[in-house]
Amino acid sequence: MTEAAADMLRSYREVPTAQLALSGYLDIKGNVWGAIVRDGRGWVDMVTVAVDTGDASCRLRAVRLVPQTISSKEGS
Repeated sequence: MTEAAADMLRSYREVPTAQLALSGYLDIKGNVWGAIVRDGRGWVDMVTVAVDTGDASCRLRAVRLVPQTISSKEGS
């Protein structure tokens, strides 16, 4: 799992505007690792690496959050 997490972070290192905000294990047993990566252009990625049953493989997941303009109607 640590190698998968390191590979994930290395891929973000290739993006000059991306910056690691925080990272660490999300559970007591060390089966899930997560990170928050911010980008100067406005997006934020929430990344997780989770060990599958039996420690034979792991799942990598990245969710990108992007800013969205919300129009509001005055008086409502």
